[in-house]
Amino acid sequence: MAIADPRAAFGIAAMVDASDRAVATSGTSERGDHIWLGPGREPAHRADAIASFTVVGPDIAVADAYATIGFAMGESGMAWVARHEDYRSIVVRGDGTVVSDAALVSAV
Repeated sequence: MAIADPRAAFGIAAMVDASDRAVATSGTSERGDHIWLGPGREPAHRADAIASFTVVGPDIAVADAYATIGFAMGESGMAWVARHEDYRSIVVRGDGTVVSDAALVSAV
């Protein structure tokens, strides 16, 4: 399964071997700046922010919720997701760099 490049229409940032796994992505490329980060937090669209946060795991509803939570947390969300059994995350930074704790991800 392809992880979309949030900086380029129809671009691919990474590939995920997701056989029998749910994959959910959160970010601002499709719906704009729609994730509220809480009082006193900078908007998700600042230049050094992550562009998208993808979660791979056994349940799509949980993966979707974790992707939104992870995106709001920033890169520290990767450690938070990793504490949940069978869930892993992939971050695409604003500069296009891909960071992941999932061995099933390959860069393109």
